[in-house]
Amino acid sequence: MKKILFTCLILLSFSFLSTCLLFDFPGFDQKTWAQTWPQYPEGKDFATQVMRSPWTMSEYSEVSQYINQSGQAIFLQNINVADGIFSARSATTDAQFYPLFPGYLTAMLIGKVGHNYPVRSAEYKYLYIAMKVDSGPANPAPDMFQIFWFADERQNGPGGIWGYSKGMALYPEAGASAPTPTWKLYKVDLTASDVFWGGTPWTGYPTWQGLRIDPTLQANVNFQVDWIRLTDGNPVFSPISFSGGSGCSVWIRPAGTTREILVQTNISSPYNLDLQGIPPGTYAYIIKNGNTVIKTGNFEINQSTIVQFLKPSPTGSEEYSLANGHPWDMGDSSNAVVECAGYQFNNGMLQMSTPTGAAQPSGCWGGVAYGSPISDPRVILNTPVPFKPGEYRYLSFRMHTEGPWQNIVQGMMARWIWTVQGPGGNCHYVSQDIPYDVGWQTYTIDLFDAFNGSPEVVIGGCPATNWKNSGIVVGLRFDPNENILGYPLNQTIDWIKLYKEDRIPQGSNFPIRFFLNKDPSEVQLSYFYTTDPKNYPTQQMAQSLPSPPSLGVGRHSLFLPLVTSLYDPSYLPPPNSVTFHWDTGKVNPGMYYICVTASDSFNQTTYCSDTPTTVY
Repeated sequence: MKKILFTCLILLSFSFLSTCLLFDFPGFDQKTWAQTWPQYPEGKDFATQVMRSPWTMSEYSEVSQYINQSGQAIFLQNINVADGIFSARSATTDAQFYPLFPGYLTAMLIGKVGHNYPVRSAEYKYLYIAMKVDSGPANPAPDMFQIFWFADERQNGPGGIWGYSKGMALYPEAGASAPTPTWKLYKVDLTASDVFWGGTPWTGYPTWQGLRIDPTLQANVNFQVDWIRLTDGNPVFSPISFSGGSGCSVWIRPAGTTREILVQTNISSPYNLDLQGIPPGTYAYIIKNGNTVIKTGNFEINQSTIVQFLKPSPTGSEEYSLANGHPWDMGDSSNAVVECAGYQFNNGMLQMSTPTGAAQPSGCWGGVAYGSPISDPRVILNTPVPFKPGEYRYLSFRMHTEGPWQNIVQGMMARWIWTVQGPGGNCHYVSQDIPYDVGWQTYTIDLFDAFNGSPEVVIGGCPATNWKNSGIVVGLRFDPNENILGYPLNQTIDWIKLYKEDRIPQGSNFPIRFFLNKDPSEVQLSYFYTTDPKNYPTQQMAQSLPSPPSLGVGRHSLFLPLVTSLYDPSYLPPPNSVTFHWDTGKVNPGMYYICVTASDSFNQTTYCSDTPTTVY
C-alpha cells in the first residue's frame, strides 16, 4: 500500500480545501499521481554533489562528529535523530554542531570530514537551514543563530584560518517579546558583507573544510533541524499566482508530515518560489494572508542522480584474507585472537567489551594518559601468508561503537599494527590514531598516504619507514580502542579487510562498477577518465571511454560476473547497479580516475571515483 499526498476538491464553485491530508489507497500508483504535479530539478547542493550524502537529518552521522567537543564539554543535551529530524537542547549559550567537521589534528583524516570534501567558496555560497528554535524573550538581546567556517582541522586554534557571521535573528517579528516558535527556512548569503562579522570572509579563502552552526544563543532552549543545504545560488523557480492581497506569506509542508515551514513573508502575486534550498521530495505549498489560507498546491523536486563507485574503489580489488582462505569476517575464533577485552563471536560478528584502563591488569595497559592507564585491547588477525605491504593499499573495517557521542580524547581511536621481519627479530609498527564515530561506521584508510602509512611508534630494531616500504609482513593486529572513559566501552566488529589497489594491463577490459540512487533506465550515462578529479568540472574534458561491445539491441549490455576462487559469497550487488567495460587498448599507461556523468529529465551530475586505477 502506497501513501500519497491528496488535495481534496469540492466541485462547482468551491475552491481548494486549506489542508492536505494523507490517505492510503490500495493499488494507487504514487509515481503516476505525482506526474500531475509540477516537477522541478534539484538545486545544486554541496553535500549531494560533493559528499554524495545530503544533510537531510536521516542519520546521526550527518551532525555527530565533534558533538560536545568530542565529549570534553556539554553544549547539547537530549540529542536525537529520528524521522528525518535532528533535535537537541542547548545546555549553554554556546550551543553548536558541525554538518561538516574538518577532522582531528594529529589523527588520520578519514571518512566524511572536510579535509576529504572541502567546500569551494566561489562555487557554494548560500546556506539554507530548515529549523525551529523554541526561543525565549530577549535575554538581553533577541535570540539569534550564527555560522562559523574553518580552513582546516586547526579550526580557530593557533595558525587556523577561520571566519564567522553576525548573529541572525531567529524571530525578528517578535522584537523583545517572547516569540512564537515556528518552523522557518532560513537563507544566508555567506558572501554578503552584511552577513560577515569577523575573521576571514567566506570568499577570502578558496576552500573551507569546516562548517559549524550555533542554532541559538540562549541556554536551555530546544531546537529541531529538518535539513541543511549549501547551494551555488542558481535559483530553481516555481511560479505561483494567487489573489487575496499583498503582504502574504508562503509556507511549505513536506509530504507525509504536518510540519509547516515558513519560507518568506511579505510576498505578492505573481511570486517565484525558489526551490534551491529545499531537498528533493514532494511538498504542499500554502499561501496565507495573516492566518487565512488563500491558496494551496503541490510540487515535486526531482532528486539528482548520485553515483556510488564499487570499482574502482578502495574495496574493489583483491582482498588479502579472502585470497588466502581465512577471511576476517568475524565468523569464529579462526579469524582472530582477542586479548584484554571480554568478547564473543556471535552471528558473524565479534562483540567486545573493553574495561577502562584502571580496571585492566598492567599487562593490558598501553601507557598512561591524563594520569590514567590506557586500555590496550588487541584483535590479532590470522595472517597465514607473509606478504609485501606495498602490494596492499587499503585497510577497511566496519564497526559499531556504543555511546551518545564521539569521544576521541578518552579512547575512541583505533590502531593498525603490523609486524615485519627485522635483522635481530620481529619489529612492530604502530600506526597513527584512527578516529571513529559512534554507531555503525565503515572506514577505509589509504595506507600509501604519507601520514596514514607512517608509524607513530616502532618497536624493535627496524628503521622508521612507512607501510609501503617496510619489510615482509608476518603479523597484523587491530586495536579497537584506548579506553580511559571510566566505564567499559562496548563495540562490535563486523569485518576487517585489506585490499590491493586497482590495476589493469594496457589493452585489457576494466569493469567499471557503480550503483545509482534511481533506476538506471531513467538515466543517460557518459564515461570519462582523468588524472585530476579534484578540479572537475573546470579541468579539460577527459577523453570519452570506448563503448562496450553490444550484446543486442538497446543502450545497456549485460555482463555475467567473473567466477574465481576469490569470489566473496557474502557480496550481492546493490540495487540499481551498472557495469561498464572500459577498453584500455588506446589508453597511455598511467594512473586515472573514472568519472561518470548522469543525466535524467531534470538534472545532470558528474561524479569521479575516490580512488584511481593504474593502467600499466
